[in-house]
Amino acid sequence: MMCLSEEQQILRTSIKDFVKRYVVPGLNEIKNDRFPRDILRELGKNGFFNVMIPGFGVQDSYSYSLIVEELASASPSLAWLYVTHVAAAYALSRMGSEDQKSQYIEKMADGRLLATIAITEPASGATASAVQTKAEFDGKAWVINGSKTFITMASDADAFIIMARSDSEKPAFTDFILRSDDRGVSRSASLKGSGMPGIGWGEIFLENVETGQDRVLGNRNEGIKIIPTIAKVFTIGAASISLGIMDVLNANALEHIRERKINGSSLSSFQVVQDRYLHMYTNGQAASALIYRAAINDDIKLAYAAKVFATEKAIENAVTASRLFGANGYERSVGIASYIDDALAVPLHFINNDVLTGLFMNSV
Repeated sequence: MMCLSEEQQILRTSIKDFVKRYVVPGLNEIKNDRFPRDILRELGKNGFFNVMIPGFGVQDSYSYSLIVEELASASPSLAWLYVTHVAAAYALSRMGSEDQKSQYIEKMADGRLLATIAITEPASGATASAVQTKAEFDGKAWVINGSKTFITMASDADAFIIMARSDSEKPAFTDFILRSDDRGVSRSASLKGSGMPGIGWGEIFLENVETGQDRVLGNRNEGIKIIPTIAKVFTIGAASISLGIMDVLNANALEHIRERKINGSSLSSFQVVQDRYLHMYTNGQAASALIYRAAINDDIKLAYAAKVFATEKAIENAVTASRLFGANGYERSVGIASYIDDALAVPLHFINNDVLTGLFMNSV
């Protein structure tokens, strides 16, 4: 554990209490793929969305990571939703006009309005510069056509920040704030991953969506700027999700190897088991230290590295934990197998690890 300020210690105690009161009772519903809107609303009511919104909270990246880690220790899916909504709120607070901020930010901060970011498309994948959704300005309004896929909260968000190609002659993009009830917007929750249940993962379809200039987020043809704007929130958030997964895996593995006995000797007395657990422990501590340094130094290079390292090591720890549990680790009721599925999802999202590697090399 890194050195926490008094405020951060209070925050950590508060989020732990929140998890016990609101998250644990709702875990079965999340595992059964029910979107946890009520829990997200309570996160807002209790001020946990404020931490990365200028003017509403401390805007402390490490406090943000603590919240994500604690949520992920109980429910990686809920932490995933938290990171997504906070990133959308952060983008709007940084790029939005004063009118947009007054219209949306307070509702996003207290959880009345849930938002997501929709960039990924069927043909372009995670490459933002390959987006094919088109936005054409007819002199009075923008008309948007296209589709987005693999979008968190696609079926449940109240608002979407979408990126669209806005110049037919050059690769220029513009970001828009769309509402779920805008004419021409439809969505589907047809996508089911092997992990992360309850995140409303799906598609958004945009057919002749007509919207005004007041829905443009940031400047026209400068929509690509949303990527560096949300990069810190996404990468530290994703790394902290993986750290939370490692926390629970490491705790469960340690308890198991101490209690499980073979011929009268606990598993923890065998050197091969000791070696495997040592690597699990070291992975968690190293990830925690890297996230801490990235957060307190506001260093985007470290944030990129933290995301790649933590997400890959969470997969490693999940596989190692399953081996320590033996056949029990593959049995669904024990829960280890579900963490493997959850851990596998994180490197692919919140800026794909392969894309991040390139961004990292460009930043050093």
